[in-house]
Amino acid sequence: MEKLKIKQILKTTLIGALLAIGILVILFAAFSLLVLYCNISSNLISQITTILGALSLFVSSFITSRIINKNGLLIGFIFGIVTSIIIFLISFFSTGLIFSVSEITKMIVITLASCLGGIFGVNSKQE
Repeated sequence: MEKLKIKQILKTTLIGALLAIGILVILFAAFSLLVLYCNISSNLISQITTILGALSLFVSSFITSRIINKNGLLIGFIFGIVTSIIIFLISFFSTGLIFSVSEITKMIVITLASCLGGIFGVNSKQE
Protein backbone atom coordinates (compact mmCIF):
# COMPACT_ATOMS: atom_id res chain seq x y z
CA MET A 1 0.00 0.00 0.00
CA GLU A 2 2.80 2.42 0.91
CA LYS A 3 4.61 1.66 -2.36
CA LEU A 4 1.47 2.58 -4.26
CA LYS A 5 1.31 5.95 -2.47
CA ILE A 6 4.95 6.67 -3.20
CA LYS A 7 4.51 5.76 -6.87
CA GLN A 8 1.44 7.99 -7.10
CA ILE A 9 3.27 10.89 -5.47
CA LEU A 10 6.27 10.47 -7.77
CA LYS A 11 4.01 10.24 -10.82
CA THR A 12 2.10 13.36 -9.82
CA THR A 13 5.34 15.21 -9.08
CA LEU A 14 6.74 14.25 -12.48
CA ILE A 15 3.56 15.47 -14.15
CA GLY A 16 3.86 18.74 -12.20
CA ALA A 17 7.48 19.16 -13.28
CA LEU A 18 6.55 18.55 -16.92
CA LEU A 19 3.72 21.04 -16.52
CA ALA A 20 6.18 23.63 -15.19
CA ILE A 21 8.45 23.06 -18.19
CA GLY A 22 5.49 23.35 -20.57
CA ILE A 23 4.27 26.58 -18.99
CA LEU A 24 7.80 27.96 -18.98
CA VAL A 25 8.33 27.15 -22.67
CA ILE A 26 5.07 28.86 -23.62
CA LEU A 27 5.80 31.94 -21.49
CA PHE A 28 9.38 32.24 -22.75
CA ALA A 29 8.28 31.80 -26.37
CA ALA A 30 5.77 34.63 -25.98
CA PHE A 31 8.35 36.77 -24.20
CA SER A 32 11.00 36.11 -26.86
CA LEU A 33 8.60 37.42 -29.50
CA LEU A 34 8.12 40.54 -27.41
CA VAL A 35 11.89 40.98 -27.06
CA LEU A 36 12.31 40.48 -30.80
CA TYR A 37 10.00 43.36 -31.68
CA CYS A 38 10.61 45.72 -28.76
CA ASN A 39 13.70 47.40 -27.38
CA ILE A 40 14.01 45.91 -23.88
CA SER A 41 17.07 46.35 -21.67
CA SER A 42 19.04 43.31 -20.55
CA ASN A 43 18.35 44.17 -16.90
CA LEU A 44 14.60 44.11 -17.54
CA ILE A 45 14.90 40.85 -19.46
CA SER A 46 16.58 39.23 -16.45
CA GLN A 47 13.85 40.46 -14.11
CA ILE A 48 11.05 39.29 -16.40
CA THR A 49 12.59 35.83 -16.83
CA THR A 50 12.74 35.52 -13.04
CA ILE A 51 9.06 36.46 -12.80
CA LEU A 52 8.10 34.01 -15.56
CA GLY A 53 10.05 31.22 -13.86
CA ALA A 54 8.40 31.99 -10.54
CA LEU A 55 4.97 32.03 -12.17
CA SER A 56 5.45 28.67 -13.86
CA LEU A 57 6.69 27.04 -10.65
CA PHE A 58 3.89 28.60 -8.61
CA VAL A 59 1.30 27.10 -10.98
CA SER A 60 2.94 23.67 -11.19
CA SER A 61 3.44 23.44 -7.41
CA PHE A 62 -0.15 24.56 -6.89
CA ILE A 63 -1.54 21.90 -9.20
CA THR A 64 0.73 19.12 -7.94
CA SER A 65 0.07 19.79 -4.27
CA ARG A 66 -3.65 20.14 -4.94
CA ILE A 67 -3.70 16.68 -6.52
CA ILE A 68 -1.64 15.10 -3.73
CA ASN A 69 -3.49 17.22 -1.13
CA LYS A 70 -0.69 17.21 1.43
CA ASN A 71 2.91 18.36 1.91
CA GLY A 72 2.44 21.49 -0.19
CA LEU A 73 5.38 23.32 1.34
CA LEU A 74 7.65 20.33 0.82
CA ILE A 75 6.53 19.84 -2.78
CA GLY A 76 7.01 23.51 -3.54
CA PHE A 77 10.40 23.55 -1.84
CA ILE A 78 11.60 20.52 -3.81
CA PHE A 79 10.38 22.02 -7.10
CA GLY A 80 12.07 25.32 -6.27
CA ILE A 81 15.38 23.81 -5.16
CA VAL A 82 15.62 21.45 -8.14
CA THR A 83 14.85 24.29 -10.54
CA SER A 84 17.37 26.53 -8.78
CA ILE A 85 20.05 23.86 -9.13
CA ILE A 86 19.27 23.53 -12.84
CA ILE A 87 19.46 27.31 -13.28
CA PHE A 88 22.74 27.39 -11.35
CA LEU A 89 24.26 24.65 -13.52
CA ILE A 90 23.13 26.30 -16.76
CA SER A 91 24.47 29.65 -15.57
CA PHE A 92 27.77 28.15 -14.43
CA PHE A 93 28.40 26.29 -17.68
CA SER A 94 27.38 29.22 -19.86
CA THR A 95 29.08 32.10 -17.99
CA GLY A 96 31.57 30.48 -15.64
CA LEU A 97 30.26 32.53 -12.70
CA ILE A 98 29.74 30.54 -9.55
CA PHE A 99 27.34 32.90 -7.80
CA SER A 100 26.10 36.36 -8.60
CA VAL A 101 23.61 38.49 -6.74
CA SER A 102 21.09 38.19 -9.57
CA GLU A 103 21.38 34.38 -9.63
CA ILE A 104 20.93 34.10 -5.87
CA THR A 105 17.96 36.46 -6.04
CA LYS A 106 16.46 34.43 -8.87
CA MET A 107 16.88 31.19 -6.88
CA ILE A 108 15.24 32.69 -3.79
CA VAL A 109 12.30 34.19 -5.72
CA ILE A 110 11.67 30.97 -7.65
CA THR A 111 11.86 28.81 -4.52
CA LEU A 112 9.55 31.11 -2.54
CA ALA A 113 7.00 31.25 -5.37
CA SER A 114 7.11 27.49 -5.67
CA CYS A 115 6.60 27.06 -1.91
CA LEU A 116 3.66 29.48 -1.96
CA GLY A 117 2.11 27.58 -4.86
CA GLY A 118 2.39 24.35 -2.89
CA ILE A 119 0.87 25.89 0.23
CA PHE A 120 -2.02 27.46 -1.71
CA GLY A 121 -2.58 24.20 -3.60
CA VAL A 122 -3.02 22.17 -0.43
CA ASN A 123 -5.22 24.81 1.19
CA SER A 124 -7.45 25.45 -1.85
CA LYS A 125 -10.98 24.10 -1.70
CA GLN A 126 -11.52 20.81 -3.45
CA GLU A 127 -14.78 20.61 -5.36
